[in-house]
Amino acid sequence: MKRTLIVGLSAAVLSSSLIPTFADAHTSRAARDIKKVEFLSMDAPSTVNQMVKTYTEAKVKVTYQNGKTEIKPLNYNQLFLSQDKIVENKGAMIAAGTPIDVNGDPIIDRSVPDKPEAFVSDAPDSNSLLEVHGKKYMVSHFEYDSIDNAGNEVKGLPASMTLTEVVQDKKTGKLAVKKASKIDFKNVNGLWTPCNGSTTPWGTHLGSEEYEPDARAFESDPVL
Repeated sequence: MKRTLIVGLSAAVLSSSLIPTFADAHTSRAARDIKKVEFLSMDAPSTVNQMVKTYTEAKVKVTYQNGKTEIKPLNYNQLFLSQDKIVENKGAMIAAGTPIDVNGDPIIDRSVPDKPEAFVSDAPDSNSLLEVHGKKYMVSHFEYDSIDNAGNEVKGLPASMTLTEVVQDKKTGKLAVKKASKIDFKNVNGLWTPCNGSTTPWGTHLGSEEYEPDARAFESDPVL
């Protein structure tokens, strides 16, 4: 039985047709001609369909040194989904949202006896975009998996975080995945439920865990 929940986007980055202007601020003459950039807000979602999808109706207003202005719509560039196998892990490619145990091994869903396969998070949460030594990275939180392959509710399953190196097209400004790996938390005995996170003003990632582990779940469930 397939999961009944929709696996959401793990990353969607705002972009617009003006992005080429900003792609290489050090060398682009167009970028040096920009005086200021303003982001124009959008109305809050008012329908169920709007509330459950990733979208934006916001715009960006660019004012140039010569006084000319342009207003362009923003949109989302999908990088990957939770189930996309972009992560290299111990010589195998696994889904971005795969939870791993303290030793870095994928946690296996055995709810369908003849089809054991790794769990995949259906609750991607936080993303931070970072630049380190000229390279661009994204830190992603995959909070939990709520339903197994047999359709049963899952509780107490450890989660994971993924580090993705991304590259940017200097002409279009779009980001693309170069390579990805699971973040190793073995030295702190593993990771529990990574929830909210963000990029700090210092260009680092700040993340948090949510909920305390339920010792009873570990005692009664051999999967964990």
